[in-house]
Amino acid sequence: MTKKIIESKFTFFKAGQGCFYGGRIFNIEKKKIYTIVYDCGTSKNVSGNTKSLSDEIAFFEKYPSFTKKARKVIDILFISHLDYDHVSGLKKLLMLFEVKLIVLPYLDDELKAITLASVSYTSQSDEDEELLSIEEYNLFIQDPASLLRNRNNDATIIYITDEDDGDENAQQSNIGVDDVVVTATSRNDIGTTGISEVLKNNAYIALDDHWEFIPHRLKVDDSKIRLFKTALRKKVKDFKTVSLKQLILNNRKFAHECYEKLIGEVNCHGLVLYHGPILIKNNTSTCSISVENNIVGFAYGKYYYTGNTENHVGTLLMGDTSINPKNNPIKFPVRISKKSETMAIIQIPHHGAKANWSSTRFSKFFNIPVEGEACCPMAVCNFGVGNRYGHPHPSIIDTLSINFLPNTQFNRVDVEINVCKEAASEVTS
Repeated sequence: MTKKIIESKFTFFKAGQGCFYGGRIFNIEKKKIYTIVYDCGTSKNVSGNTKSLSDEIAFFEKYPSFTKKARKVIDILFISHLDYDHVSGLKKLLMLFEVKLIVLPYLDDELKAITLASVSYTSQSDEDEELLSIEEYNLFIQDPASLLRNRNNDATIIYITDEDDGDENAQQSNIGVDDVVVTATSRNDIGTTGISEVLKNNAYIALDDHWEFIPHRLKVDDSKIRLFKTALRKKVKDFKTVSLKQLILNNRKFAHECYEKLIGEVNCHGLVLYHGPILIKNNTSTCSISVENNIVGFAYGKYYYTGNTENHVGTLLMGDTSINPKNNPIKFPVRISKKSETMAIIQIPHHGAKANWSSTRFSKFFNIPVEGEACCPMAVCNFGVGNRYGHPHPSIIDTLSINFLPNTQFNRVDVEINVCKEAASEVTS
């Protein structure tokens, strides 16, 4: 006889050409509920994206909370990277929710300046007023904490560097935020203000001893940064007399064109996140996946998968990173590599951009068949229908076939994972 101890529901919301992922975990035994979010943004370049994202954030306020009372607290907010299409909804999200812990990549001053070129807009329309304005985005890039703490003064902010800790004997610190414990090596040489920590790229986050989060930071390719600066230097005469930040702000349209060609379209940086129930002997897990079937050009229904605790219960969120061997590919740390056979959901990197993709590496690492019936892990692609980038590339859809699940401004993808344990009388030695 088994007893359910954990219920969870996570959703890839209707963000279009961006990403908004979140959900809740319910510890039935302790009667505690935890809310998690990964990214909250979209691009203005696709019609209907901003309204869809704004509506989805409002929907998340009433998202199933396993109780009759709405829960207006986010326990952990992960931000994969600071491009506008992944953070534009933070303004509204932070207006509706109190956030306890925020985890995001650490950016030095040069990368902050370059990130400003991820958008070409100089103003906003009335429909965007609930999302970040360009002026607010500029301030956010220069000092993320200024926005993140605007309505959450007590939030703990953790910045993760791209520096791996090769010293196995290095002393690690534990950062506790209620039922969340973050274990990692601190970067004490980087100054912080307020309730902030800068950590090396080896963080492990445990929630209530039942759920784990493994973030991993992929840095921007240094060669792409050099090419970006060279392109600006050739076009702009006052390159040496003006700061890089001001140069980009003064020539935003051209800087954005350079960014898309050299950094943006081959983004290849940010925070990858694995999460799922902690595998415990005598526990079993079930996973169900459902996709709204209302997308022109795609025909999808509901898929269900059930397996034991050793198979297909985790999720890997890849943001705008790359698995293309020729384009700054991510090298998964051992902690994530060991989870490759236990994943139920994988987010296709960078909205299905060809430059970030390798069918061979994807199929090999995650053991996804090219043909056949739908099976875990399923691959979710966030993209805006009508985008001008050609996302997702047709080769990705062809390769993944029935394992490809679209997530657009018109449909959600829902994932439910439940954990049960054997009753004490049933457990054998």
